[in-house]
Amino acid sequence: IFLGTNDWTRTYHVAVEDVCGRPGQSCQANTTFMKLAGYAELTGYIFAKTPEHFHKVKPQVWKKYFGLISKDLTKTEKKHLSIDLAKKLFPAVEGKLTASKDGRAEALLIARYIKDVVSGRVNS
Repeated sequence: IFLGTNDWTRTYHVAVEDVCGRPGQSCQANTTFMKLAGYAELTGYIFAKTPEHFHKVKPQVWKKYFGLISKDLTKTEKKHLSIDLAKKLFPAVEGKLTASKDGRAEALLIARYIKDVVSGRVNS
């Protein structure tokens, strides 16, 4: 998630979700997932240019910030909570936020969380 403009001379704040292997997945699937996560992290670090502009955030942290943690909800219900919140915070892209593309909603929420951290509205 890149926060900034398209001006390549600027330094960007970059956020990457700090993920772990997925329970119930095969060893091969987890290996592939972690390789992709590592690639995303490396790419983000390069764009950030400095360690101060690179942010890793655990899912539990940003989801707690937005009040999206609940043990009483199904996975689908949790997904819809994230989508609904992202639609409220980012109405310009509301039509692009669907259940089949919930990663987009989560990426936007992570970006908002990091923006709030950087601006001092929340302690990281």
